[in-house]
Amino acid sequence: MRGRGQERRGRRRGRRAALLAALPLLLLLPAAAPVSFEQAVNQAWRRSPDLASLDARRRTALARMDAARSLFPGAPTLTGTYFDDHFIGSNEGYTTYQAELSTPVWLPGEGTANETVAADDARGLAAERGGLRLAVAAQVLSATAEARFSQRQLLLARARRDAAARLAAAMTRAVHTGELARIDADAARAERDSAELACNAAEARLLNAIATLRSLTGLSDIPRLPDASLAQLAAVSSRPGGPASDVSGAAEDDPRLEAARRRLQSARETLHLVRITPIDDPQVGVYGLRDRQYQSPWDTRVGVELQIPLPSTARNEPRLAGAEGEVTRAEAELVRLQRSITLARSEAETGLAAARLSLRDARDAAAALDHRAAVMDKGWRVGEVPLIELVRARQSAFDADLQRERAAIGLQAAVLQVSLAVGVVP
Repeated sequence: MRGRGQERRGRRRGRRAALLAALPLLLLLPAAAPVSFEQAVNQAWRRSPDLASLDARRRTALARMDAARSLFPGAPTLTGTYFDDHFIGSNEGYTTYQAELSTPVWLPGEGTANETVAADDARGLAAERGGLRLAVAAQVLSATAEARFSQRQLLLARARRDAAARLAAAMTRAVHTGELARIDADAARAERDSAELACNAAEARLLNAIATLRSLTGLSDIPRLPDASLAQLAAVSSRPGGPASDVSGAAEDDPRLEAARRRLQSARETLHLVRITPIDDPQVGVYGLRDRQYQSPWDTRVGVELQIPLPSTARNEPRLAGAEGEVTRAEAELVRLQRSITLARSEAETGLAAARLSLRDARDAAAALDHRAAVMDKGWRVGEVPLIELVRARQSAFDADLQRERAAIGLQAAVLQVSLAVGVVP
């Protein structure tokens, strides 16, 4: 048992080592085999577990629509009856055979109303597919932005680690030759260890981001985000319902709003159906009866049967109240969704403006701190700058470079977020 446990732990360590060893290839993979954001969204859409449920519900609505076009609202019923008094009873030779065929019939307007409700449900579910695709695209965007940033963070962390390792090695040699005090070598080794920790954390973050993407898309590649040239945003903004539009009047083609409108229409049609069907479906049938008595000829009769239920408040009041409640709920949901989309668009536009400024400021700060680190390095080499100041300058430059990369990816994501906020999958 102990041997098998050690073997399993060895396999897990081997898989993790293989993943870590593959990270350099993953860093270079997007350039060699790029996957577009649109391709990643399409792949995630095909893998969405909610897609099959939506399709099944839409097929159900279409089946209800076909059923509403039939001649009768339900299946016919065939009834057979036999009576005699031979075994128990008077034993006078009475025998009766009876057969009946009946079927329910539509109330006036009931079939058309059922068909309308089912058609609205089917159209609403078709619109929900668009809303679900937007949600999937948002998940892919979040995972892709995280993976892209983690990738660049790892590149910067490795560059910092390599530079710190070279500095620590040089300081160690200088201490051995008596050129520098041991305290300087300790500071260099501490910076090397800190850089190694940051590199390990970046590797773990990238592995987690890639695992998240793989769970969504089934792909190991990190999708390529579109360039933040804002050309796509300009095309989206020019459409009706774009960022500058009022959601209550212009966003007619937003799939989320279309689905909510269809649900409201279906609730109203259902209320109409309840109002025109105060009773259950009537039953119409024909029957034949044949009976005789001992030593008497057969007597055969044919008749028609009509069953009309009577209206009842016990039946109708709960149905009417429920249908009216569904209309109210659907109206509230539409208003809530309109406000939510308006807020999301406003937040997306604000986020885009902030992302532009953040990238500009981050680039300026990174350029200034990189230049400062280079000057500090030159000063340290000629003995004008203490080692601790050089380490601090390099750390500040690394942090600024990291913020620059975060801002660059943030701007790309913000452009796509505006597109998603107006109901368009890039």
